[in-house]
Amino acid sequence: MAAIPFMPLYVADYMSDAAHLSTLEHGAYLLLIMTYWQRGEPLPNDDKKLARICRLTPLQWKRIKPQILEFFDVAVLQLSHSRIERELSNVRAKSLNRRKGGLARAEQMHSNRLAPAKQSDTDADTEEPLAKAKGAAPASEKVFWDKAKAHIGGSNPGAIIGKWKRDFGLAETKAAICASQIEGAIDPVSFITAVLRRNNGGGKVVAIGI
Repeated sequence: MAAIPFMPLYVADYMSDAAHLSTLEHGAYLLLIMTYWQRGEPLPNDDKKLARICRLTPLQWKRIKPQILEFFDVAVLQLSHSRIERELSNVRAKSLNRRKGGLARAEQMHSNRLAPAKQSDTDADTEEPLAKAKGAAPASEKVFWDKAKAHIGGSNPGAIIGKWKRDFGLAETKAAICASQIEGAIDPVSFITAVLRRNNGGGKVVAIGI
């Protein structure tokens, strides 16, 4: 998981739990929980690595280790922290809900864009057959896919879109692209692929190698 840019720190709770620590111990503990948060997973139960995270020598870490490990659930291979795990779960749940909301808005916007074309019988009787006769896509579809390619970028966005269509279907691909545009995704390919996989129930993994 990518690093979450903020970490909630409840000062009253922290001071209640850790007021007995020395200045050195406070620094070590804060460095450990911030590293835990940035990694998004438990810390390794390895004294050399933990001392390095705390910016301490092995001897300094050995002296304060018992006080610090009181805050962690110690297993053979890792150190977990129940409060941080709970906060990480809350942030991930909120992020998922925002993405679902973005996808729903994207699907609604896509439906709204298609509605005027369906309501115009004259256009449907003239422009649509003409486009088919020339072997071209309808104007509204062509505009959509041109914008989608520009949004995705890269050397061959058409090939990536084609793979999504084959693996996940046309409608799902359109909705995921719209969601990426709404969310302003920095990495559209990764964002769209994640949305498609999630909506596909964690189905087959699609490797994008363009």
